[in-house]
Amino acid sequence: MLRGLAGTVLHEANAAGRNVGRNSFELVPVVPGLDIRLTLSLDLQDSLSTAMDGRRGCAIAMDLRRGDVLAAVSNPAYDPNLLTTGISAADWNELLADPGHPFLNRLVQASYPPGSPYKVVTSLAGLQYEAVGTHTMLEPCTGSYRFGNRSFRCWKHSGHGSLDHIGALVHSCDVFYYQLGLRLELDQIHDTAIALGLGNKVGAPFAGESAGNIPTREWYDKRFGPRGWTRGVMLNNAIGQGEILVTPLQMTVLTGRVASSGATPAPRFIIDGVEPEPTYAPGTFPIDEKNLEWVRHSMEQVVDIGTGTAARLHEIEVAGKTGTAENPHGADHAWFICFAPVHDPEVAMTIILEHAGHGGAVAAPVAARWLAAYFASDLEGTN
Repeated sequence: MLRGLAGTVLHEANAAGRNVGRNSFELVPVVPGLDIRLTLSLDLQDSLSTAMDGRRGCAIAMDLRRGDVLAAVSNPAYDPNLLTTGISAADWNELLADPGHPFLNRLVQASYPPGSPYKVVTSLAGLQYEAVGTHTMLEPCTGSYRFGNRSFRCWKHSGHGSLDHIGALVHSCDVFYYQLGLRLELDQIHDTAIALGLGNKVGAPFAGESAGNIPTREWYDKRFGPRGWTRGVMLNNAIGQGEILVTPLQMTVLTGRVASSGATPAPRFIIDGVEPEPTYAPGTFPIDEKNLEWVRHSMEQVVDIGTGTAARLHEIEVAGKTGTAENPHGADHAWFICFAPVHDPEVAMTIILEHAGHGGAVAAPVAARWLAAYFASDLEGTN
């Protein structure tokens, strides 16, 4: 698209190759290449890259009003200029052997267990299907929960004690969500996740986009057989572990739909002259507004007094959810999703840092640094 198509012009020349003809004939017309205007802001891209500080993982920031991706970083990366004139075999082999996989576009090609940010899905499913209320209290958290002959631990080994629903989300209590998961059907959580943008390709203009995986009863029956799994999978599903996989761009869509009640347009990286349209028209989002309002308030409390205080800003209200996702291949991944301002949302963000530990400690500060730069900048004319 950028290159266009070469044309062919016929000239009369002498034996020395000198043009001697008076007329030339265009045999094949030139087709000019198209211009591409990205949604990315150079200043905001630099700010996000600086905030990531070269750490392995990725981060995305999206304008909720138009779906424009304002900044997106996938680390480690490579210098694309190496490929413009022909890369040496040594440089090519070095990139291929890099354990950080620099050719992997983590925004859409990498899929991860979402960990605790998925509790937003579980809470909304619980409220929507009336499995719990906004102030429901379940068995106190003592640091673990016994189900069958297995003990499922909470991230806080000393336990959270007695918490109601909002306290469980604000402080990310696993034991509360184990119990909530057992009150739900697998397909209820699945349907809520699908409505929020998980489990399907987003449609980004990159090759190899992953759809992720939001399992259903049918999926488990096919994989393990109808008698090969138990309701114990609900405990892992409820906290975003087990067989659930998402891409960082999908999690940004989820955050945007929670913030905007489904109105945020689909994310886009290219401005094509077509006016973005809301994903859901007013009144058509399949999650009740009162439940979305409760989750937004709870996410605000996460940043104010809960596990996400490292994302607080002095003058801007931020709502978010931290996460630490177990990784079968090494140390835990650190997640943070957020939107701001709370009462008039403009931007949503997703940050995941691979093998980095707790999301509140390492991922939330990345969001704080970028949001501070965003709200301090004049965006007019920066695209």
